Amino acid sequence: MAAAAERYVTIGMAEDLLRLSDTRVAQLRNQDPRFPPHAVEIHEQRLIRRGWREEAITAYRRGKEPDGAEPPQRYLGYSLISERLGVTAERVRQLEDSDPRFPAAAVELVGPRRSRRRQTIHKGWRSEDIDAYVTARKTPSAR
Repeated sequence: MAAAAERYVTIGMAEDLLRLSDTRVAQLRNQDPRFPPHAVEIHEQRLIRRGWREEAITAYRRGKEPDGAEPPQRYLGYSLISERLGVTAERVRQLEDSDPRFPAAAVELVGPRRSRRRQTIHKGWRSEDIDAYVTARKTPSAR
């Protein structure tokens, strides 16, 4: 069985955890050196989704200093995986559900639950896992 993806929070969830508005959190991110840096990035074609460790956000709320900042880990999102496979992002989602060889997501960014909607979860994969999957799909014996 695949290992569970490591979970991080989106900026929207960080706003909920801090009980602050999006405007105030944006101010804190830009002006307060104690605001924790994001720990992961999920790269898509036209955007980068950032994720924070929940414990870093709650520690910040309690007034604690952040741990030493490391560069964020980078992962691939659906749109970049679709480019590597030469298919649509929707097809990547289908492969994720139907192909047992498709690698498990390494990280999940969990967003806030909005009324009457499911909780938003963005998934990210390690580049090397996707590269191995692309190679396996291209070999005739793998089909």
